[in-house]
Amino acid sequence: MYKKISAKFIFLFTFLFTLLLSAGEFRIVATADLHGDLRGLAILAPAIRKAQPDLLLDAGDLTGGNLVAELDGGSSMIRALNLLKYHFRIPGNHDFDTLPGAFAAQCRAFRGENLGGDWSWAGVRGTPWRIVTKGKFKAAVIGLTEPNIGRRHLDLPSAPQFKAWQAALHKALEEVRAAGVNYTVLLWHNGIDSFPYGVKHALKPFTGIDLVIAAHSHQENPGFKHGNTYIIQPGAYAKSAAMVTVRYNDETLKIEHTSSLLLKGVPGRADPEIQALNKSAVKPWYPRIYSRVCRKGDLSYRSFPRLGAEALRQAGGTQGAVFICSVPSAKTGNAECFKDLFRLLPYHNTLCTVKLKKKELVMLLEDLQQNNRKYRRIMGVSGFRWNFKSRRLENFNKETITLTVNNYLMVSSPILRRILPDKSRWYHLGLQERESVEKYLKTRRALKN
Repeated sequence: MYKKISAKFIFLFTFLFTLLLSAGEFRIVATADLHGDLRGLAILAPAIRKAQPDLLLDAGDLTGGNLVAELDGGSSMIRALNLLKYHFRIPGNHDFDTLPGAFAAQCRAFRGENLGGDWSWAGVRGTPWRIVTKGKFKAAVIGLTEPNIGRRHLDLPSAPQFKAWQAALHKALEEVRAAGVNYTVLLWHNGIDSFPYGVKHALKPFTGIDLVIAAHSHQENPGFKHGNTYIIQPGAYAKSAAMVTVRYNDETLKIEHTSSLLLKGVPGRADPEIQALNKSAVKPWYPRIYSRVCRKGDLSYRSFPRLGAEALRQAGGTQGAVFICSVPSAKTGNAECFKDLFRLLPYHNTLCTVKLKKKELVMLLEDLQQNNRKYRRIMGVSGFRWNFKSRRLENFNKETITLTVNNYLMVSSPILRRILPDKSRWYHLGLQERESVEKYLKTRRALKN
């Protein structure tokens, strides 16, 4: 009896030992939607370093949304990726909301590789895919930016150029299969559930994708299997990173198991290199922003949107203007600090003028007022009076009006998008929205002094 038990034990032990010896492991860590949050990345960085990934990725929107990260041309965020030794990144939709020179400089300064077979801009073209090896194991990484991004940019010679993501993905998958890889990762600046281009819906016609790193919608998802594809999303603002562990047979290279989790940082245990980088990036902009741009009360909920609209109307030389900004993060109505100016003016929008009929203006304002509640934004108008309670124009007897708005509003508003084919009704000024508002506020402050 003891001999039988011993024999079974020895067999089981030998089998498990052999299994362990033949098992390989490939670890992938990814971030997304960092939006210039170096402080958050400093807290998350120790967890990323501890994971010791074979593949470290960023799924886009690295810089858009933080004034410091954009005033230094995004260089601080690229330096952070280089310090952590990221292998690949893709630009998200807000990474294209910058100046062409700054975008090109970011791509060239990155020590990894800029992926994406569906975009090109400022003399830089994304690499459709790359292969990473670990022993005999070969993993391919395909990159794609946001699938609906072509609708976010005006038809201008200086605008980024985008190919259809379906064609780019189809071609990349064909080439990856021909290269004989064992595992295929799609790094995609795209949300999981949105219809019709969200990951779960859009990938139905495609096969051969083992893992999708999703982004864009700012959701956190610890990972799940959808058909034959594993999907995970890291979340936003460096609150977490996605980690996927792929176990495979080291002899046959067949995938045996995939597991995942979201890595979290520990407050008070920030990475010293990234923390120092954050301090050095923020410090030069203190004197430019803090107390030298705005006078007391300019950043209140009530005054700032109206001042922004007046700044746009003055910059565009038009009859009116509409200005949209985020709700200040300060708990008080007044936000006399640089942090809230960062939040109020997060992107490199440029200005346009557009001629509207009275009916179109009302439709635009009604639509904006409804969406602003949903997305926690506030709106200011200049050159006319809009009753926010009754949602109607007051004392407005004109049949048409020429407005100054930013380029993002031109492409995101359904009302304004209808006007885009008629180029006689709109004009791209090319002026920076942030610079126009800052110039207006400085002039206003100087007049008071």
